[in-house]
Amino acid sequence: MPLKEERIRSEDTRRFGDAGTVTPVAEQLLLPLGQLGATPIWPFLPLDRQEVLAVLSDLGDSEGVFLHGPAAVGKTHLLQWLALARGSWHPYLDCAELVPESLCATAEERWCGAPLLCLDNVSAWAGDRQAESWLYRIYNGRRESGRPTVMAARQAPAEIAWSLPDWASRATALIPLALRAPDEAGVLAILQQLGARQGLVWPDAVLQYLLRHQTRELGELQALLDDFAAWLWQRHGRPSLARLRMFLASRGSA
Repeated sequence: MPLKEERIRSEDTRRFGDAGTVTPVAEQLLLPLGQLGATPIWPFLPLDRQEVLAVLSDLGDSEGVFLHGPAAVGKTHLLQWLALARGSWHPYLDCAELVPESLCATAEERWCGAPLLCLDNVSAWAGDRQAESWLYRIYNGRRESGRPTVMAARQAPAEIAWSLPDWASRATALIPLALRAPDEAGVLAILQQLGARQGLVWPDAVLQYLLRHQTRELGELQALLDDFAAWLWQRHGRPSLARLRMFLASRGSA
């Protein structure tokens, strides 16, 4: 079989299954990358984030911002949105997924020269003197050229156990912005926005049931609804409380 034909056959099998039945795949939606225009729209924005978004959207030549708050409050989404929002190359790095040596081996001008640098989960490097030295040098280089840096962690910079006092003082010089976990109304609004981007309208009864009987953590709710959406697509069904209970029963979590 020619290579091209074999690849097409493989893709068709993955999409439609061996018996020809459609098997849709639901992927977790982080950002509406396929819908970004000249000015991307922040997709998951409760009203209490407007002030934070206003600061991030008008950094100018400031030193930058240190965004902090508990898990699943939107820090990563904000940084990724910000990295995409200005129409040119703005690196986003997740420090929890990077070995500091890999960055130290690259030219520092690359990171100092970017108009904006977004560093997520920087507390993962706390206590690593080599990593903190890199942060210190990059921060200073960007500061001298008037290029802002945006960092994020669960703790405020003054609460992180940095090993280098010089870097600790630089981190606390950034503008601190705290994100708090959304209240129930905020969680419901975000979940409805997520559903709308997937072409789904979640009934209030479905979302209220999940909040009361499953979890109130936003990231877990999003993953659960993604799985429920895939389950519905396979059955050509509409979301309802009865179908949600069937879905949960099939997972042993009703």
